[in-house]
Amino acid sequence: VEDKLAKVGLAAQMVPLLKPWIVSLLTAVGTCERERVKSGKLVLDMRLAARARKRGIPVVGLETIHSQLKAAASISLEEQLKSLRTGLAYSHRSNDLMETLISLYLQRRIGAAIPFQKYLASRAGLPDASFKGFETELILKRNRNMRTRALSLLGKGGAFIAVGALHLVGENGLVELFRRSGYDVTPLE
Repeated sequence: VEDKLAKVGLAAQMVPLLKPWIVSLLTAVGTCERERVKSGKLVLDMRLAARARKRGIPVVGLETIHSQLKAAASISLEEQLKSLRTGLAYSHRSNDLMETLISLYLQRRIGAAIPFQKYLASRAGLPDASFKGFETELILKRNRNMRTRALSLLGKGGAFIAVGALHLVGENGLVELFRRSGYDVTPLE
């Protein structure tokens, strides 16, 4: 862990101060993405927000940074450690993993992302159950909260909503939650 964190610029003394989920986040980012950010390029979320602001369009979050951090912190310590172990087992392939996830997204196979992650975890010796808290806290509960917040915006009309791809798929994904709320949802090309 100390070696991996040193590569992202954190001293070994920081390791005992960090929860496993934070270490997982820090070590999951590949060198390609780290270099992009370091060179001043904005991540997709920030690019979308900047483009909207430039056009005078108000930007409203469906959740707060605090609620996102709280969701991550609510995953059991045991599950955080299992996730960290999986991440460390594949940290040398983080650029390849990101490329695979982007490829799945571009092929409209977003639903394959979680099974892909579960497959990698099983190869690292971890059962599917290792992802239960992740799916519940970081996807399902947040989907319900984002849907509730989005409905008030959609009711006003003219809303553009952008979320991470994992929030779109499945019977409890935002697409289905919006449909159950009476909206027609169709993909755009």
